[in-house]
Amino acid sequence: MSIKHGKMTLADIAARIVFFLGLAATCFHLYVSATGILEAYKMRTTHLMFLLPMSFLIHPTSKKGRFSKISVIDFIWFILTLAAMIYISQIAYARLIKRIPFVGKLTTLDLVAAVFLVVAVLEATRRVCGLGMVIVCLVAIAYAFGGKYLTGKIRHTGTTVKRMAEQMSLSTNGIFGSTVAASATYIFMFTLFGEFLEYSGAGQFFIDLAFSLTGKSRGGPAKMAVVASGLMGMISGSSTANVTSTGTYTIPLMKKTGYRSEFAGAVEASASTGGQIMPPVMGAASFLLAEYVGINYIALCAAAAIPAVLYFAAVFIAVHFEATRIGLKGMDEDAKKQTWQWLLVHKGYLALPIVVILVTMILGFSAYKAALYGILSILLIVVFEKKGKISIKSLIVTLAKGGRSAVMVAISCAAAGIVIGVSNETGIGVKFASIIINLGRNNLYLILPMVMLACVFLGMGLPTSACYIMVAAIAVPALIKMGCNTMACHLFALYFGIFSGITPPVAISAYAAAGLAKSPPMKTGWLAVGLSLPAFIIPYAFIFNPALILEGTVLETVWVIIQVIVGIVGLAAAVIGCAFRPFALWERAILLVLSAVMMVAPSILLSIGCMAVVLVLLVINKIRSGDWQPPQKGVTAGEN
Repeated sequence: MSIKHGKMTLADIAARIVFFLGLAATCFHLYVSATGILEAYKMRTTHLMFLLPMSFLIHPTSKKGRFSKISVIDFIWFILTLAAMIYISQIAYARLIKRIPFVGKLTTLDLVAAVFLVVAVLEATRRVCGLGMVIVCLVAIAYAFGGKYLTGKIRHTGTTVKRMAEQMSLSTNGIFGSTVAASATYIFMFTLFGEFLEYSGAGQFFIDLAFSLTGKSRGGPAKMAVVASGLMGMISGSSTANVTSTGTYTIPLMKKTGYRSEFAGAVEASASTGGQIMPPVMGAASFLLAEYVGINYIALCAAAAIPAVLYFAAVFIAVHFEATRIGLKGMDEDAKKQTWQWLLVHKGYLALPIVVILVTMILGFSAYKAALYGILSILLIVVFEKKGKISIKSLIVTLAKGGRSAVMVAISCAAAGIVIGVSNETGIGVKFASIIINLGRNNLYLILPMVMLACVFLGMGLPTSACYIMVAAIAVPALIKMGCNTMACHLFALYFGIFSGITPPVAISAYAAAGLAKSPPMKTGWLAVGLSLPAFIIPYAFIFNPALILEGTVLETVWVIIQVIVGIVGLAAAVIGCAFRPFALWERAILLVLSAVMMVAPSILLSIGCMAVVLVLLVINKIRSGDWQPPQKGVTAGEN
């Protein structure tokens, strides 16, 4: 039974608080986007001051079946968390920012607020993201305090509650680290941009356009997402910015078509992360790579082009196989409302926001500034369509929804910051990289997986550029000494640093996509890893076959491309469990192993043998597909 205060229930009170906090959060971010981002700690703490307390009212403790019930406990969590955030970000901020970190004196209230904030983030993470991420955070914290009792290289000198509290909550190394920095800037703004797309009707334009372009193809909108993310990645060079810009319209398209929400988020995260390996931009780290290797940037783009195209082909194929598995059909001709030509002529102006974002980013504006200009262009469209008659009420509701929609990503990023904080405090990131390199013992087949793990592990807490620099200094020279191609070694380190962005537990690109898809972050991250599996094999392919990066003859390059194409088809079929019809478990296992071996095999005979088996399994699957009836999930443009 609801507890009433006058005529209002607790749920009514919570709804109003969430509305006004969401509206305040949006107004704050619009203001700083227009006038300039605040000092790092101020910006990040203020960002979470709005969103972290809100999570306790959006995701209450009591959940029975499909329904949730707000209780007094949820309000207590809300009030205490809001008080702690206001204290850290507003009341004590001026004093905290002036003190020397880990040296200046802290008050008892500082420490209480800092410790409570860690607890609040863990509880919010449990409610929003589930137990998986909480367990990862607790293991990290346990290592921080128990590592001094261990032996060997993973032992550290230990820490204290005071030092950990400061690391986690009173610095930009923990909760308020790089992941929340991303959430506080372009992730929030692009989430808001997505809400405005829906508000203006531009989102429906992209839905109609996608159906008109790809309606006949199975899962056409998801394939469009792959292509759009690849094109965006060619000029953005940022995985998360790519997710939040293209994902605002591709993810709803995929969900509308019939893909489950976590798969839609995974497709967008996988495709968007591939943007960092797609020339011509490829992210800032690629410029460092060109400098280290001593080649011009155009030569680097040429070398990276074939693996990048093959990666996007792999995601595209996986999307098609998933559409086959769940029985998605193309749209009937009768269901098409208009042709794509008609849409572009009569409704093409609705694409203006996307054009504005692309142009502003090409011109060198930051991602959050580009999102701001995109939102302003949407308002211009609304003014044009409504002939100046804008509903102030609907505009305010859209602003509030933008703040609420950003909560899931913000909480995921804050939890990831706990893991990063432990890594910074204990130095486990650098230690782990050194340990796994030593375990290789000059055996290439051992050291390559070790370098991969080092890149992924370091990439969890470092930007791609910093991760690449560290691995290039620690591991790449060892690979070169073992006779590996110099360009291939550096690209190997770069690729795995990039794809740490979709590798849980700190998978910021996947978490951003999960926020847009409203799907479980960890589940979305692991699905993204599965879809991106070829990306974890292709770097091995160009280590053993440098012709893939144009370090060989034309004939060698053509042969290795054929190897990899057959391999990625086999891997996609194994991961999805379907090509033309579902595979048996033993068939998937054979496809997985032989496809991976074929892509990296230095021996032509071994490659041909694996290729023959994979092709036979695919052909048999095609022959047997005649009597298989998939579940019927065909949709039309107007279906939900």
